[in-house]
Amino acid sequence: RGGTGERNVDDVAKAKATQAFTQSAIMSLGILVGFSWEHCFDGGVSALAGLTATPHIAKLGLAAAVAVIVTPAWRDHVVPKEMAYDKLHEEQKVQEDELEESLHLSKNSADNLAA
Repeated sequence: RGGTGERNVDDVAKAKATQAFTQSAIMSLGILVGFSWEHCFDGGVSALAGLTATPHIAKLGLAAAVAVIVTPAWRDHVVPKEMAYDKLHEEQKVQEDELEESLHLSKNSADNLAA
C-alpha cells in the first residue's frame, strides 16, 4: 500500500460511502414513517366520517381542518429547521471538498518527493 496521503484519500472515500449509505437508510425510514402516518390519518378520517350522515362532506371538512391546523405549524417549525439543515449541509460539503483537495495535494507532494 502507498504512502500516508493515499491512505488518507482512501479513508475519505470510505467515510463518504458510509455517509451516503447512512443518509439513504435514514431517508428510506423517513419515507416509511410518512406512509405509516398517512395510513393512520386515512383510517382515522374514514372512521370518523363513517359516523356521520354524509361521510364525503365530513372527509372534506376533516381534510380542510387538518390543512388549516397543520400547515401553519409546519411552516413555523419544520421549514426553518430544514432550511438550517440545508445550510449546514452545504457548509459541511464545502469543508469536505477543501479537505479532499488538500489531501490530494499532499499526496501529490509526497509522490513528487519520492520520485
